Amino acid sequence: MNFITVNSGFNYYIHEPDIPGYKTDPNLFNNKKRWQYGATCFYSMKVANKTNNFERDNCPIYGCNLTMGYFIPKFSYLNLGIEYIADTYIRNLLNRNQIDKDFQRLAIITGHTANFGKLSFVNDFGWYIYSPYKAMDPVYQHYRLTYNFGKKWFLGVGLKAHRHVAELMMINTGITL
Repeated sequence: MNFITVNSGFNYYIHEPDIPGYKTDPNLFNNKKRWQYGATCFYSMKVANKTNNFERDNCPIYGCNLTMGYFIPKFSYLNLGIEYIADTYIRNLLNRNQIDKDFQRLAIITGHTANFGKLSFVNDFGWYIYSPYKAMDPVYQHYRLTYNFGKKWFLGVGLKAHRHVAELMMINTGITL
């Protein structure tokens, strides 16, 4: 998923294909707001396994982010924002090992949103700016697929990965203005 690739190729047609042309309405994108602001909340769950001294424990992971995006015709937004993450799985590991560190994290995120009508695909790249308990990697990605309800609200699913290692699946909801 996170590997750079290069492709090349060619097409040869025995008979020239008949590709119908179409025109787009030039005013279709003029009515779009250039700036979009959003807030997203997400939730996931990890399991801390049972050990000799501790019981099995379900640990919720939740957070939110605030973003602003700049519209690039025809269907894209470039995003920039800040994200808060509360990972109670880390809190559980810290308690089990009697380490006194904060389990919360804060990150700067940047990314791209592609809107396809009611569906959107969001790809965010984040850098931890506050992470007292060292993360497996200082950078991560979010890949989210969302469905837009009305003009403002959305619901979706996503994946969080640290470079090439997937960490968790999540559900998310939010609003765009």
